[in-house]
Amino acid sequence: MPSAVQAVMKWLPFYYELFCPIAIFLGRLKGAELVQALAIQTGWLFLAWAWANYMWKRGLGHYQAVGG
Repeated sequence: MPSAVQAVMKWLPFYYELFCPIAIFLGRLKGAELVQALAIQTGWLFLAWAWANYMWKRGLGHYQAVGG
């Protein structure tokens, strides 16, 4: 895979869902790389939470109950 594509793929959340926790467990990420990985994971977590919160509030605005 080209290095430019690898660089872009490393910033996407898929890397941090599976490979990154395994790499931490196996001891492959240490020091500054570990801190960077945890910071990016935290960023994706907050982004996903904000998006879900926004969609939940938007969905409540469109919800209509029918019946008793």
